[in-house]
Amino acid sequence: MKANCQKTCRLCPAGGTATTASPGSGSCSDVATNCAANYGLCDNASYRDLMTQKCAKTCNRCSGSGGNTCVDSNKNCATWVQNQFCTNTFYTTDQRRQYCAKSCNLC
Repeated sequence: MKANCQKTCRLCPAGGTATTASPGSGSCSDVATNCAANYGLCDNASYRDLMTQKCAKTCNRCSGSGGNTCVDSNKNCATWVQNQFCTNTFYTTDQRRQYCAKSCNLC
């Protein structure tokens, strides 16, 4: 999907057009210059899509880049795991990977 449907999946860079970079090529980066200052918005529901588009690297949304370590981006993962977050079909694999990749053993 990242290679063939970037526009539909909102994965295009700031210009809004698809790139020709291949998946896992290490091309994932931050487009905006204020990503570090706005890190707290990465998991805010109102800003998630925007932060994913503009601050993919800072928000740890680069898949297949090889440079990222397996981490949990949410401090509540231990509790969520106890409440079946990792196995409940209500949540998608992408949601599990985004918030609790390490705790859900998705890396």
